[in-house]
This record gives sequence, C-alpha cells and structure tokens, in this order.
Amino acid sequence: MKTLIFTLEYKPFNGGVAEYYSALFNYWPNQNLYVLTERSSVEISDDSRIIRKKLISPIFSWFSSLFILARIIKKEKISHIIVGHILPLGTVVYILSFLFKFDYTLVLHGMDFSFSQKTKRKADISYRILKKSNNIICGNSFLSKQISNKYSDLSDKISIVNPGVDIRPIKGLKNNQNDIFNIFFIGRLVKRKGIDRVIEALSLIDEKKFSNINFLIAGSGPEEEYLKRLGNDKRIKFLGKISDEEKWKYLEESDLFVMPSRNINGDYEGFGIVYLEANLMETTILATNSGGVGDAVEDGVGAILMNSDNPKKIAEEIINLYYNKEKNKILGKRGRERVLKKFLWKKQVNKFFNIINK
Repeated sequence: MKTLIFTLEYKPFNGGVAEYYSALFNYWPNQNLYVLTERSSVEISDDSRIIRKKLISPIFSWFSSLFILARIIKKEKISHIIVGHILPLGTVVYILSFLFKFDYTLVLHGMDFSFSQKTKRKADISYRILKKSNNIICGNSFLSKQISNKYSDLSDKISIVNPGVDIRPIKGLKNNQNDIFNIFFIGRLVKRKGIDRVIEALSLIDEKKFSNINFLIAGSGPEEEYLKRLGNDKRIKFLGKISDEEKWKYLEESDLFVMPSRNINGDYEGFGIVYLEANLMETTILATNSGGVGDAVEDGVGAILMNSDNPKKIAEEIINLYYNKEKNKILGKRGRERVLKKFLWKKQVNKFFNIINK
C-alpha cells in the first residue's frame, strides 16, 4: 500500500506536530511512504519521497493544493493518505476522495480540532471529513474523549498514538552541587505554557534565603517582553533561542523542568514532547493536568502533576523538591525508565502503521 503524509508542518519546521510527521516517515516499516508538505524557506537535502510544494498561496488559498495533490495521487498511485490538518487540508482530501479511489486517516493533536469547531460552517465540514475517514488518530486521550463526546458515532474510528522520542544517552551533566537548584523551561513563550505562573511562584520564594535557585527560560514568542517585565528577579535568566544541543545540555543539567500549561479557550497543550525529553535526561517535571499533558506526564513517575497552576502551589512544590534532593533524583530516574519503556518513536510509529494497515 502506497501511503502519503499530507501536512503543512514538517521538519525543518519547528514544533511537536512537525516532529510527529517526521518521525512517521523516518520509522515507517517500509519504503512505501511519501510526504507532501509546504515548501521550506531554507535549502534542504531531502529524500526523493519528500515532495515540497507551495500548498497555500495568497491568491488561491488552499485551492492550489487540490491540483498538486491530485497529480501526486495519480503519479505515485497513492492508495492511502494521512491527513495532517483537518482544515484546510482535510477539505482537499475530502473533495478528492469523490474523484479518486483511496482511503484516508485523519490525525489530530488538539488545537487543530478546537479551531475546526469555532464556527458552524467549519464544524459542519469537519464532521463530514471525519465521517468519511477510515481512521481518526489522536495524539492524546484528552482529545479522543472530546471527539467521542461530541460525535459518538465516530468513536469506533478513534485510536490514540502519542508522540515519542529517540533514545539518547545520559552524559553525566546533572548538577551535583548541593547549593544550586536549577529550574529550566524551553518552548514558545505563549500564555498557555504557564511561565507567568512560575515567575509569580518564584516571587513568593524568599530571594535572600533561596538565592541559589535559578530559573532559566529558553525560547521566544509573543509573551516574551511581558514575561521579562514580570520576571524582575536576579534568579531569572532569559536565554532566548538556543540550539538543539544546548537544549539537551540544559535539560540534563537542570534539577527541575517546569511547564504548568493551561487551557485558554481551546488553546491547550496537545501533549508536550519536551516533557518526555526532560524525563529522558532524568530531570523531574512539574506540570499541570491540562489538555493532553496527562498522557505525557505521570504523577509520581518522573513528575509531579498538579491539578492547579496556582503560584502558591507551584512555589510549595519547588521548595519541597529543593529540600528533598533524593526524592527528586528518584523521580528523575523513574521518568527515564518510563519514557524508554513506553514512548520510543519506533514503537509509536509501529502502532500507527498497524492501525491503518489492519
């Protein structure tokens, strides 16, 4: 069966969604998988099965992708399409499914489904797209329940395939100095990540008594300037954008990774691959049980999963781990064991492959 991933987000595009589809291609059990994705702004040396085109144009919107996809279906004899975005790419696949003989699988991560329900028109076409699909694969169980609750007739089509990570060795960089406690965050600086709550929590922790607590924030985004104004504390350092290798170094060196995400009008964390990456480096996680985070993080196994992003509660948990370094160390080790057992990409991709080939 020749299969095509149809997505707007693919490496070198950053983010968990691009990571998901790139991993599908890299770990697919056979060579009969192709990718049709948006043209990249940087020069890339691709596998010949990765096709980059201008799918969304200012003049023709997504309509140009109708003809692009149609040509590839005919040329490569595609029999199954993995649709990466219910809107607008799902609309393209839905239309072409009446003209060509192929099956298709919808993949949803969270915000994409929330966006598709914003208006009655979008919700109506989204339901038609979902109804005609062969499979609906969700990146987290929270989203799976959302769709099942709204469209009970689609429940039998729904499966869950969480994101994963690659095996990565520990280099022994963990901070062993008893007088230093490093807290780390990396990600896009947007409201739902909850970094404002961590900064507020740090303001509740006496700066003189706990001057050896450091909070390092990596990344950029629309909330950056606001967070810098909010974080007027010598213990807080904004690192800006960092390299991939720097990311892994900070993750391993840190005592705690924090990302108390929250749901803001349907804008929520679909999973959070970075949680897995932190645990992979034996770093304990402090997170809130919001959106799909409950799949990525398990309370007591590599993490403390809070039900609230209240700054006072966050401060209490930070102080608790600060004083209980042995507990923190055990949590980190359990987190790595869990990730290696449940979340390696090869295992996740095989699960995906078996669903669409059953």
